[in-house]
Amino acid sequence: DLRIPANRSLISFILRDPFYDTLLTGHKPLSISVTHIEGMLLQVTFFSHLSDLNESHRKMGHCSNSFFETYFFFRNATLYLERKTMPMNDRKQYYQKKVQELQELISQIERNQGDRISGKLRISTTEGRTRYYQRFPKEDGEEKASRYLKAEDMDIARQLAQQEYEEQLLRLAKKQLRNAMANLSEYDEQPMRDLFQNLHEARKLLVSPLVDDDETYVAKWLDRQYSPGTFAEDAPHLYTSNGVRVRSKSEIIIADTYSRLKIPSLYENPIKLRSDGRFITVRPDFTLLNVRTREQFLHEHFGMIDNPQYADQFIRKIELYEKNGIFPGKNLLVTWESSTHPLNAMQVELLAKEYLLM
Repeated sequence: DLRIPANRSLISFILRDPFYDTLLTGHKPLSISVTHIEGMLLQVTFFSHLSDLNESHRKMGHCSNSFFETYFFFRNATLYLERKTMPMNDRKQYYQKKVQELQELISQIERNQGDRISGKLRISTTEGRTRYYQRFPKEDGEEKASRYLKAEDMDIARQLAQQEYEEQLLRLAKKQLRNAMANLSEYDEQPMRDLFQNLHEARKLLVSPLVDDDETYVAKWLDRQYSPGTFAEDAPHLYTSNGVRVRSKSEIIIADTYSRLKIPSLYENPIKLRSDGRFITVRPDFTLLNVRTREQFLHEHFGMIDNPQYADQFIRKIELYEKNGIFPGKNLLVTWESSTHPLNAMQVELLAKEYLLM
C-alpha cells in the first residue's frame, strides 16, 4: 500500500522492481511503503490537491508475466493505492470478451448513423424554461444559422441529441477497442459508462444511452423476478438487516457484510445447471455482482462440514458447479464452518474485497 497524508502534495513517483526504490519529485510525503510489483514499471501522476482526486479514478497497467489493475481510493484522510494480479489465461479471456462487446457496440452505432439529420443541438435554460435549437454548419463563411425547435419538433431535438451522444460514444469505443486488442494499460471502460451521466440534465431527457452507468446497471441487475426458496414450517425466522429471510445466523453475517460493503447481492436466486444430460434448478446461497468489472459471482456457504453426510453433499455440489464452468476462486466463492470452527466474518470480508471490490 502507498499511503499519503492528505495535507501533502505528491506530483509524481515511479516504483521499480527488484530494488523497491522510489523516485520522488515535488513534495515528499511523510511515509511510503512499497510492495513487490513483479518486474514492471508503473508511473502515476497525482493532482496538486488530493481533494481533486475522483473517488472512482482508476488506472490499469501490465507487465511481462501477469496482468494487474491498480486503483486509488481516498478514505479517512488517506490516499491508498492497491493492485490485483490477473493470471494470463484470465487476461486473454478478459480481452477477448471486451473486444467482442466493443465490436458489437461499434456496429450498432454505425448502423444508426444511416438516418442522420443535419445540425447540432443547442440547449438554453433561462428562468427555469428550457429551449432547444437546431444549429446548422457554416456555409460560405456565413455565421451558423439556428432554428428554434417548437414542441412539435421535439423528435428532431431527440434525434440530434442521440446523434451527438453516439458520436462521442463511438470515439470512446474505438479508442478502447484499440487498447483492448493491444492489451494496453490505458484500457478503461469508465469514460463510456460515465458519458450519459455527464450530459446536461435537459439533454439526458432526450437521449437513450447505449452503455449504462454503474447505478443503472446495478438497478437492472437487481430487478429480477423470482420466487424465493421455501422454508420448513418449524424453521427459525432469521432476517438480514435488509429484511431478507435466510436460513442461518451465518448467512445473516454474510448478507450483512455484502450490504455494508455495498456489494449487490441476491439470495437464493435460481439458476439452471446441466446434470446427467438434463437441466436442474439450483439455488446458490448468494449471487453477487462486481460493479466495476460487471462480472457475476456465486457464493456457497457450507455450514456443517464435519457432518459426513453434509460433507458428501458439499463435494457433489462443488463438482456440479465445476462441470458447468463455475470454479472456486474464479467465479465461485466458498465459505464453510464446523461445530468447533464457526464462520469468521473477517474471512467473508477478505473474499469480498479480493473478488468483488477490485
